[in-house]
Amino acid sequence: MIGAVLPPADGESKYMPSMDQARCRRSSRTNGTVTQRHATIHKGAQRAARKEGMQMPDETPPNTVVYFEPTSSVVSSASYADIANSTGFMNAFPQRYAIIEGHTDSVGTDEENQRLSQRRADAVKACMVKGGIASNRLQAVGYGEAKPAGSNPAKNRRVEIVF
Repeated sequence: MIGAVLPPADGESKYMPSMDQARCRRSSRTNGTVTQRHATIHKGAQRAARKEGMQMPDETPPNTVVYFEPTSSVVSSASYADIANSTGFMNAFPQRYAIIEGHTDSVGTDEENQRLSQRRADAVKACMVKGGIASNRLQAVGYGEAKPAGSNPAKNRRVEIVF
């Protein structure tokens, strides 16, 4: 599916599904041109998009990190926009797959942290599936406390979406 790149409003994804041609032409004119790297790699797709009056979306995946409260696997409402951005990216690029990596801080036993990190990864995966991504394109993996992001425990209670 080809999408038009529009500047995101607060809390919205920048990867939007295809729209009517007039609106796509308007967004293409106002948002600039496609990067040289993208034009070189995807010349055929670019020509087809231009023919339809659309701008190709940027293939650079969004960096998505979702943070959690201690001992919780509940996705906060503040994280929905970030997850929606990743979901929109995957909808715009149906050939892409993602690994959803769950992590924890070092509080608790290794077994508890392993289970918690898997629940966190599964919770983010469920949000993306609700957003229209086929579950076979997503792999949720819990790493427990094995891959810390640093010494700050709050930064270790996270899920990273890796494309």
